[in-house]
Amino acid sequence: MKSVDEAGAAAARVDDVRRGLRREERSRLAAGGKRPYYAKEAVVREKVMEKKYEELKASGRLTKYVERRRKREAQKDKRLLPPSARKE
Repeated sequence: MKSVDEAGAAAARVDDVRRGLRREERSRLAAGGKRPYYAKEAVVREKVMEKKYEELKASGRLTKYVERRRKREAQKDKRLLPPSARKE
């Protein structure tokens, strides 16, 4: 059930970011007569990651998260190396 809760939190975070971007764009459109801007998925993903890092930092779990992510990426890199280069 923990993964379901985490997935729900991630989806809520994405929805929250999209809602905020739309709200900002609406206020810009109301202020001046400019053409509408629709946020690309890459922009949304970047904002979601920023929000996630802020939440982790506020709860004091950022260093652990970054460490785990670094380890995961290191293992992935090792696995993708040819066997001759893998030897340490």
